[in-house]
Amino acid sequence: MPGLMWLAGPRYAGRWPFCLTFVSGAGEDQVLAAFGADPGAPGSQATARWAEPAGLPRVLLRPAGGWLAALEQNTPPYGIRPDVLRAASVRGEAVAIYQDIGKLNHEFAHAADGQIVSAVSTTVPPRWSGRDPGRLRPLAEELGLGAAADSDLTSLEVLLALAEGVFGLSLDEADLDRPWRVAEIRPQPGDPAASPAAGSAARPLAHPPGTAGAETGLADAGPAAAHVRRLLAAGLSPAEIADRAGMTPVGVDRLARAVLPQIPAATAARLLSIDVP
Repeated sequence: MPGLMWLAGPRYAGRWPFCLTFVSGAGEDQVLAAFGADPGAPGSQATARWAEPAGLPRVLLRPAGGWLAALEQNTPPYGIRPDVLRAASVRGEAVAIYQDIGKLNHEFAHAADGQIVSAVSTTVPPRWSGRDPGRLRPLAEELGLGAAADSDLTSLEVLLALAEGVFGLSLDEADLDRPWRVAEIRPQPGDPAASPAAGSAARPLAHPPGTAGAETGLADAGPAAAHVRRLLAAGLSPAEIADRAGMTPVGVDRLARAVLPQIPAATAARLLSIDVP
């Protein structure tokens, strides 16, 4: 099952303290370094499945619809931490969702260009922070986040809907049973998450194909949605559009149906660059 809402199903909700961090604009080694894992350490090229036992905190990594998905079962996780998100998004974007199975204070964060743009913890009332904390708040409240909200969605479902709907993020449930690249996170004194190593600082993180120099952050989805509808009317399939824009077909379909109010600016630029046949 693609998308992300399946993570709020009975198999996972309240049972699995997962943290999923999606990163664009960075290679695997740069993402591992942002988490404080050594990409060159023995075993860093190994693969593992999510349910296998682990000793040290670790991060599992695999491609997911044009992004890299980093999966943790560590408590507390690294992927939701501001220092990790800033390091992971230096030349791109990062979106993290953490399910807290203890107090149910789930967390969501969006970072772009090395800054936390918007973040929220589902306390009562929810706590918003970041450079632009109000960017996603109206949509989150419309979906049902907040004590006064009237919604059938749980707070975790709201966060997953933000990640899937606004950013087009998707992870196939079957991927949990497939091997992921795995690396151990080695906490430093005081447990600071390691920023990219000095050696990687000389290698700028690459933008995804076709997005070099593209603006990071969110953009109004209207122009891109109208262009997608023109592309579909001209005979391009959702899969073809998704492949060229670095999206998933599910995201293209939702964009065409005007379900997404905002999308990443880099994604909008890629969509608008596709010529109508």
